[in-house]
Amino acid sequence: MKSTWFLTIEDQVKDAKIVLASQSPNRLALLKEIGLEPLVVVSGFDENLSKDLSPVEFVEETAVGKALQVSDLLKQNKFLRMKSTWFLTIEDQVKDAKIVLASQSPNRLALLKEIGLEPLVVVSGFEENLSKDLSPVEFVEETAVGKALQVSDLLKQNKTEFDVIIACDTVVVVDDEIIGKPEDADDAMRILQKLNNRWHSVFTGVVLVDKNQRMDKFSVETKVKFGNIPNEMFREYIKTGECMNRAGAYGIQHKAAVFVEAIDGCFFNIVGVPLFEVVKRMRKLLLFPK
Repeated sequence: MKSTWFLTIEDQVKDAKIVLASQSPNRLALLKEIGLEPLVVVSGFDENLSKDLSPVEFVEETAVGKALQVSDLLKQNKFLRMKSTWFLTIEDQVKDAKIVLASQSPNRLALLKEIGLEPLVVVSGFEENLSKDLSPVEFVEETAVGKALQVSDLLKQNKTEFDVIIACDTVVVVDDEIIGKPEDADDAMRILQKLNNRWHSVFTGVVLVDKNQRMDKFSVETKVKFGNIPNEMFREYIKTGECMNRAGAYGIQHKAAVFVEAIDGCFFNIVGVPLFEVVKRMRKLLLFPK
């Protein structure tokens, strides 16, 4: 931590290593406000305890589950080991590669799990506020670089071993405008109307960083065409809340699939991870470490 001012009277704890077992940006912001710089490790604890519990029991037991799961992962030092890296198992030295996903996106995590990866999720606090005057490729690649390097620094400071960090950033582009996540429902409607009945591009920038600090930076473009969608469908979609926290105000793998008439390119790139390119390049980093 940069400044643990309330612990500095004790030398043995003034540089305490703090882990936040939550992906909540509000909780992270609160801790930063009091001078903490915790490592964010997302718990996979299933928050499905019985609602018959008292409110106190419910929140306390849920917090216990999150804390113990993250504690076990950290203590065992197995939290970075993939259960099955089938596309690397021909090489003994990399079949148990330690993978880190520098993103709190549940969609990206779900995609990696679908191909057999079980990465540690470490949330980057990188401010995604680069100039929109950059080209789409520069914007997504440099944002991914910022995320990857910040997580790499956090892991090194905490002496956490890793083999590869995966960082991504996705934007939608139409009429040369870089469109990120909507600010509110009105902004979501503006974005969806702008995408309606025409083609737009989805760019995902990816950065892979290995344990030797070698970096592979690239981006992938997929073109998407919306059909002619009536405004009332957009309004009902926005009410579901699915549009929020998504580049372009839609999730193609969910309800917004009904808006999409055609795509040209990698479907998974639209979701947030161009899997073919990521695996191809990750194999190169891991199988040829020098």
